[in-house]
Amino acid sequence: MTRSDDLPPLFRTWIGMTLLGLALLGLALLAIGPARAQTVAAEPATVLQQADARIAAGQPGEAVALLQGLADQGDRGARTRLARLHETGQGVPKDESLAASLYERAAHQGDPDAQFAIAAMFREGRGVEKDHLLASVWIRRAAANGHARARAQLGLPPLAPGATSPR
Repeated sequence: MTRSDDLPPLFRTWIGMTLLGLALLGLALLAIGPARAQTVAAEPATVLQQADARIAAGQPGEAVALLQGLADQGDRGARTRLARLHETGQGVPKDESLAASLYERAAHQGDPDAQFAIAAMFREGRGVEKDHLLASVWIRRAAANGHARARAQLGLPPLAPGATSPR
């Protein structure tokens, strides 16, 4: 059996750094908490349903914990829900700038609800500088993606169930 004193110094350093890295990873997994760990393990649709249920049950803080992990992974639905919570101050401090940023990221990913919301924020100058051109662009994209309220605001007929709008 080899004693650690017999190992080359560079190899001992590598082993020590590897063990330190594993310990830090373990601590990080403990620190993210059960809600974030659940987000990583569960399917995004399931996590979104759980977050919606917590919001409906008056537990938006727990929903934020679930949504943040998915939003960090780029899930557009999670970004839109999280933006709504930041916009209204449910479960988090109200922050319209952060809400606008999250809405815009989800809008670029094609989320019609986010497109409609960011259009309103640009039109009203909430969380972003007022910009009627960008408001018009986003409301039209939301309508093109079938958002009923966006279509109504533009005077377009509602889409038939299952129909897609020409782009």
